[in-house]
Amino acid sequence: MPAFTHKLIKVEDEERIATAFCSEHGIRQNGLITEEQFDFLYDHLVSILEKFGTFSEGTVNGDFSSSRYVDQVPWIRVVAGDHVAPSTSVKAGLEAVQSSPASFAVAFDYYPNLILVLPPNSVFSTYSERALQSA
Repeated sequence: MPAFTHKLIKVEDEERIATAFCSEHGIRQNGLITEEQFDFLYDHLVSILEKFGTFSEGTVNGDFSSSRYVDQVPWIRVVAGDHVAPSTSVKAGLEAVQSSPASFAVAFDYYPNLILVLPPNSVFSTYSERALQSA
């Protein structure tokens, strides 16, 4: 497991964290990025997620699922299957944000839990740090 800094949060903290991140890393008003930038980041994330499991776009049939048809911000939400260990999402998220030439964050939805991975190695989560490091 790559080293990371962990902060325990509540689900309702996500909006504040996302807004601050997008305001800092977006290039347009309201933290938006161009369609080309978003597509590049999305495709990069998918290529990393597929190393850790199956990916499904627009449906929840894979280990991970998401959609590119959302607000084009440098914050991408991924629904993780119930069977996917939180540590797997942390590993995938860290690899994705650390290997990208442009800053973006990944929000893994484990309803009712949440894992936020921000560059270079920050993890905000409703899970304990121990739970995120377990295999």
